[in-house]
Amino acid sequence: MSSDACAVVLGGATAGCSIIHELHAHGVGPIVLLDKRARTGSLSRRIAEFQLVAPESGALRDALLGIHARYGRCVLFPTFDEHLEQLVEVHDELAHACHLPFNPENLTASLSKITQYEACERLGVAYPRTTYLHGVQDLEGLSEIPFPFLLKPQEKTREVIQPRLVESAADLTTHRPIVEKHLSQGISYLASEFVPGDGSNIHAYVGLRTADGRILNEWIGKKLSQYPHEFGVFASASNQCPEEVRVLGRKLIDGMDLHGIVEPEFKYDSRDGSFKLMEINLRSMGWVHVGHLSGVPLHYCQFLHATGQDVPHFEQDQARDIRLIQLQSEVSNLLHREHYGPIFRSVLGHGDRRVIAMCDPRDPRPAFSVLTGTAVIVAKWLRDRLRGSRSGGPARPEAA
Repeated sequence: MSSDACAVVLGGATAGCSIIHELHAHGVGPIVLLDKRARTGSLSRRIAEFQLVAPESGALRDALLGIHARYGRCVLFPTFDEHLEQLVEVHDELAHACHLPFNPENLTASLSKITQYEACERLGVAYPRTTYLHGVQDLEGLSEIPFPFLLKPQEKTREVIQPRLVESAADLTTHRPIVEKHLSQGISYLASEFVPGDGSNIHAYVGLRTADGRILNEWIGKKLSQYPHEFGVFASASNQCPEEVRVLGRKLIDGMDLHGIVEPEFKYDSRDGSFKLMEINLRSMGWVHVGHLSGVPLHYCQFLHATGQDVPHFEQDQARDIRLIQLQSEVSNLLHREHYGPIFRSVLGHGDRRVIAMCDPRDPRPAFSVLTGTAVIVAKWLRDRLRGSRSGGPARPEAA
């Protein structure tokens, strides 16, 4: 589309592969993919090149400056928070060569859920009752949070620390030693009231906001299910969503002066009829393809804006129920979660249009990878079932 600009997708997982397909469908090119390891997006024949880049800011800077020398201005599409954290560190060195899709003045603070909830308080947006645990002494403050509540670590570590749902005082006593250990190691926690309901209660607003405060285009949608369990990423999603979510999303991204593609995510609380903010994602998420499928190609719009071209208005199709399905996650849920069969049948059986994520028949290698990966999940499940029947006991499910 532009001889002096290049689309650079950071991360080749579901979001990255979807962005590649969206940009190519609208004639954007060349497209370069950068990632710390080869994932599904690296198999796409829609990309001009794929580079492995070490996960640190200097390596990312050097890779982007090299791409700039070959193709011209780089329009960036980050898909992980680590990309944002690395880019803000080298912002000044890249500003002449890249369109950096965030507000450098507030990005680091805005990634914090504490900052996001403070904005909710200021802007009149509902959010779960919350307290922050900096050290062991703060555990006493948990008495202010009603059961059940969610304990979520706030620092990234080499050890994968999963969120913990605390359902009672006895449950807190059980979890307390490991939480105390992490707190003493300098790992902070956020304790948030658990809003009841499953993954189908999660709704989102996704908007593209410019540095001068304009929302160029936007869409709304909801998750239908998540993986693993209810504290993971999307397994399936739809474009169906109440208009109230649009109003709340606009209020947050305007009120916080956020730039680029931004996704405030809410959970509906049936107890008081409110949509409560769960988190604000400042980069593209795994189910971003719902926007493109329902008529709002935000990544294409971002490329147009970054390269000085007019951005048309796109109206989202909400007359039809359009569903995006992460096949491996849905099959894993079916095999390893009790009573998931009715949800699985509803997700795949309802709706006006159903699309398997990353499966574009005109780009067969990513699709083949998805189908092969799903077959491996089923084969492992069958193997474990067979082993369990031979040993006389139930098979242990695969770790999520």
